[in-house]
Amino acid sequence: MMPFVGHTQAVRCVAFTPDGGTLVSGGDDGKIIVWDRDTARPKFTLWPGFTSVLSVACHPDGERLLTGYHYPLALRDTSDRLRFWNLGTGKPSEAFDDDRSMWHRVERLASGPVIQELVVRACDTIVDLQFRPDGNSFAYTHYERSPYHEPVGRPELWQIDPRPMQVKSWLNQRVNVTALALSRDGDTVAVASREYVRVGRLDARTVPPGYAARGHVHSLSLSPTGDRLAGCRGEFVTVWETGGGREVRDFAGHAGGVEAVAYKPDGSLIASAGLDGRVLLWEPHGGAARAAYDWNLGPVHALAFSPDCLTLAVAGEGGLVLIDLE
Repeated sequence: MMPFVGHTQAVRCVAFTPDGGTLVSGGDDGKIIVWDRDTARPKFTLWPGFTSVLSVACHPDGERLLTGYHYPLALRDTSDRLRFWNLGTGKPSEAFDDDRSMWHRVERLASGPVIQELVVRACDTIVDLQFRPDGNSFAYTHYERSPYHEPVGRPELWQIDPRPMQVKSWLNQRVNVTALALSRDGDTVAVASREYVRVGRLDARTVPPGYAARGHVHSLSLSPTGDRLAGCRGEFVTVWETGGGREVRDFAGHAGGVEAVAYKPDGSLIASAGLDGRVLLWEPHGGAARAAYDWNLGPVHALAFSPDCLTLAVAGEGGLVLIDLE
């Protein structure tokens, strides 16, 4: 186990670059830290705003990073932002933006002719940010503020070139989304809405049928082949067949709510973690727990396998650690 020391508050999200040599994390301290995986030392510490960073995604080219964060100015209705960063320099990358609001005009004057951010309207939080393999599009879930009810989760699909814009998809018709996951080839997406899960192609013209999840799903992960879907609900991890929604099995072993679940890139393991602070590794087909870890990190919020399948990054209240799986 290798600790990564740098965040001063809970770590909420973590991601590897495609080559696996760099690790990126974001947390409640408002920092995004770009780490050297082998030495556990920070390459860059980025400060995008003043509040928690809940989502990070590395571009397939390995040169850019996309982050979601909330930047509260004097206005109560300030939207969430998506910012591009250069992983080689630690500086913001240029991204086209056509926003004409007052505050954006002020930022444009301050930073130059090109803004490095995209504004997500009517949004308070951005989570589950993931690129498709082509690098030209990405998906995420944003939570809209509501003065009378709890925040409403809505998924979106965006393209980057020739200009960033929202792409029409059946995802636009979903509300109250609690989790989202893209397949390895980027053609299939899974979303959870309250007590239902849906899996379908991104280019489908109609909303795919839903199947019961028997509880509130907090995280989803599609298998590398796309034929299975893992999700966490309560203290359980459930696996479904994506071609019909048949529930394959439940994994039980956590003593608290499970917050994160992830398939190993080769499909040989499923990792889960949550409020009990334990990380469990499961055999997807046999259902047995292969290993269990607990380093007193407190509640765990995010998991990420390295592309080479050799390590697992664990992010939680007590910081960020890397598990050697060999």
